[in-house]
Amino acid sequence: RLRRHGDIVQRTVGCYYVVQGRADDTMNLGGIK
Repeated sequence: RLRRHGDIVQRTVGCYYVVQGRADDTMNLGGIK
């Protein structure tokens, strides 16, 4: 199973992962969006 966390992650040719940021451009702090 994959865990979904709302971040955009890209895998490069050398099998490295690059986190590009939030998919929805918001942060959920304390359950408030």
